[in-house]
Amino acid sequence: AMPLDLLLSIWHGRIKLAQKSVDVWFDILSVRYLAAPPSVDSYTWLKFGNMCRKVGRYAQVHDILVDILGTDPALLSSEQLAEKPTVGYTYLKLLWTLGRKADAVAQLSCFVSIVQDKAHPKTIGKCWRRLGQWQRSLCDSSELDEAAFTTILTSLRHATELSPDSYKAWHAYAMVNFEAVSHMPYTDGLKYVVPAVHGFNRSIALGRERALQDTLRLLTLWFKYGAVAQVQEAVQAGIETIAIDVWLLVTPQLIARIHSPSMPVRRLVNKLLSRVATEHAQGLIYPLTVASKSTLLPRKEAASRVLAGLRKRRNTLVEQAALVSQELIRTSILWHEMWHTALEEASRLFYVNNDADGMLRTLEPLHAKMQA
Repeated sequence: AMPLDLLLSIWHGRIKLAQKSVDVWFDILSVRYLAAPPSVDSYTWLKFGNMCRKVGRYAQVHDILVDILGTDPALLSSEQLAEKPTVGYTYLKLLWTLGRKADAVAQLSCFVSIVQDKAHPKTIGKCWRRLGQWQRSLCDSSELDEAAFTTILTSLRHATELSPDSYKAWHAYAMVNFEAVSHMPYTDGLKYVVPAVHGFNRSIALGRERALQDTLRLLTLWFKYGAVAQVQEAVQAGIETIAIDVWLLVTPQLIARIHSPSMPVRRLVNKLLSRVATEHAQGLIYPLTVASKSTLLPRKEAASRVLAGLRKRRNTLVEQAALVSQELIRTSILWHEMWHTALEEASRLFYVNNDADGMLRTLEPLHAKMQA
C-alpha cells in the first residue's frame, strides 16, 4: 500500500487543479474521507472550510472544525486553540463572519500573543494582518484618532515583519497609513506619509498584476508631499525596486506632472520618465511629443528635455513621431477653420487693441502655408 504521506501529497496537488467550487470539492473529499478524514488531512479540509464560509455554509465549517479538533471549538480556550494555529485561525474567521466581531477580535488578540513561538511565521503574519483589518473595521471614522491608528498599524507592522513577501500584508499596511494621512491634520499626518510610501512600494513590487490602484495612491502621496526630503527619498528608493513596466500604466499621470511647481517632484518625474523611455520608447514617444507642443512653456520645455535625451538613442523614432504628430494636426484642422479662427483673432487685434502689427503676424503664417 502507498504510504499515507505520499498519498496526501499527490492528492494535495490534484485538488489544486479542481474547480474552486464547494460542490466539486465536496464530491472529491467525500470519497477521500474514507482514507483521510479531517483529523488526518486538516490542510485540505480547512481550505474547503474557508470555501464553505465564503458561500455561507457555516454549519459545514463548524462540522469540519469539530472533526479536526475532536470537540466543539467554542468550548476551547485560546491556549488550546493555539495548539493548532491554522485551525484556531479558521474558527476565529468563522466567528467574525457569524457577526461575533468583538469576540473574534478579543480572541484573536489573545491568540496571536500565544502562538507567536508555536507556528510558522506566515501563519502568524496572516493572523496579525487579519487582526489589523478587523480592528480597523470595528472603528467608525469618527473614532479614528492617533491612538486607534497606532493600535491598527502595530498589528499590520507585525504582519509585514513576519510575512515580508506578502502582498496582502503590505497593501493593508499601506492603506491604513494612507487613510491616516487623509484623516489626520496636515502636520500630524506627515509622519504616516513615509510608511505609506514604503508600504505601497512593497505592495506594487509584490503584486504587479494588482498594482494599478496602489500605484495611483503612491503618485497621490508623491505629488502632494514630494517636496519633503524624507518622502522624496522613500519614493526614489521605491522607483529602484518597482518594475519599469508598472510605470507604463500611469504614464498620463506622470506626464501631467512633468512641469510640477515643486522642483524635487519635477526632477524625479523627469528622471523616471527618462528611465521608462529608455526601456519603452514606443510607449512614451507620442504622449511626450504632444506635451512638447503644449502652450505652457514649463511643460513644453520639460517634455522637450526628455525627448532630447531619447533622441540620442532613438533619433529615428523621435523624428518619425514628430512627423506623424505634425501631419495629424495638419490634416485634422480644415483650411476654413484655420482661417476663421485667425481672422477672428486678427480682427480683435486690429479693431479692439489697435495692433496692426499683431494682426499681420497672425495672418502671415496662413499666407505662407498657402504659398508653400
